[in-house]
Amino acid sequence: MAHKIIELDVRDILRAKGEPFPIIMDAVGKLGPADVLELHATFRPDPLLKVLAKQGFAHAVVELEPDHLVVDVYHKDDNLPYFHLDNRQLNPPEPM
Repeated sequence: MAHKIIELDVRDILRAKGEPFPIIMDAVGKLGPADVLELHATFRPDPLLKVLAKQGFAHAVVELEPDHLVVDVYHKDDNLPYFHLDNRQLNPPEPM
């Protein structure tokens, strides 16, 4: 099964006080069963995440900067090999 990551950056739309919801939902509608939407936003889109959860999607959020969050949206299915692992707060390994 092929896995695609579809990247969508809506930060400029949000900064211009625009409404990216239709663009986001169009991208979500094109996701295959094993695809991931990588959404770049200026804030955590909790209302959007609630709508997507009702449609069977799960998500992972990473804050890169205070005004740059990356939200991975994917189908909630236990059979898919997608998971989010964030090791940035761990200490680097020591030399052997």
